[in-house]
Amino acid sequence: DIEEHIIVKVPPGVTSKTGFWKLKKAVNGTRKASQSFQEFCAKHLIEWGFVRNDHNPALYYDADRDVNIEEHGDDFLVDGPRDQVIALGPLFQQAFLVKKMNVVSIHPEDDKEAWFLHRKYSVDDSGWHEEIDPRYGETLVKQQGLEMGHSSKVPGFKQPNAEMHFKNPSKSKGEIPINDKLNTPAHTAFRGGAGMAQYMQDRRGDISFATKEVLRKASAPTGLDDQNLKKIARYIKGVPRCVLDFPWAPMPEYLDVYVDSDWSGEADTRKSTSGGAACLGVELKHWCATQATVSLSSAEAENKAAVRGLIE
Repeated sequence: DIEEHIIVKVPPGVTSKTGFWKLKKAVNGTRKASQSFQEFCAKHLIEWGFVRNDHNPALYYDADRDVNIEEHGDDFLVDGPRDQVIALGPLFQQAFLVKKMNVVSIHPEDDKEAWFLHRKYSVDDSGWHEEIDPRYGETLVKQQGLEMGHSSKVPGFKQPNAEMHFKNPSKSKGEIPINDKLNTPAHTAFRGGAGMAQYMQDRRGDISFATKEVLRKASAPTGLDDQNLKKIARYIKGVPRCVLDFPWAPMPEYLDVYVDSDWSGEADTRKSTSGGAACLGVELKHWCATQATVSLSSAEAENKAAVRGLIE
């Protein structure tokens, strides 16, 4: 049920006196729909003994079972002891319309790989592995018209070097001069390609900085920015896959956080970049973002990068 006053047009072919309906239930496409479903999921998970995370309402944990659950829309990722995970299966099937359920583990009866949010999770004798769907890279290369093009060994350049590199390129048909603004169709294509790169960089630290620089110009890109996006695509063409490996090992005692800054690296704004990685034996996450304010010294930029590392 919803409390908001939402009026919708009556579907074609349906008789109505006014031609409009007032919604009593949340329907797909409304903001309340996702909120209502999330609360519906929370109701069941809490009844099963899970505690909702105070900072991220999509995360749940049951200390007695030692089971974590991550909810993303109508997809759930459950990790914990095998017997406890299997025991939750009937509860999910009773509460939800389950289309597919995979149990992935080293156990001989279980699957050895499965997909979640376009990411492949697999396990073998060496450990766990995670990989973003390679089709995203293939789509980006195709969208940029580089199926027959050359690959690149690097995903991009810093701004001054990029301007020098693309100042007098060997012109291809339809190439946009580096200082010209993209027209509407080209701008739409640019934003689509940048969006795909943004999704991939979450599990591909090798394109994180280059993608950040491209997204920074997404509101009003020029021919130079278009060339920078193509540079990422050329790199993806040469390095189409990136697998994160999590080998079998005792739990490390410390979480190592590495940070760095690129002081005043953005030539147009003179802002700096904070970057880093958090590792629990192996990398768990990475980040790369423009600092909100201009740093007056390299020490200030490094301090901001350290603070960002603590936050992450």
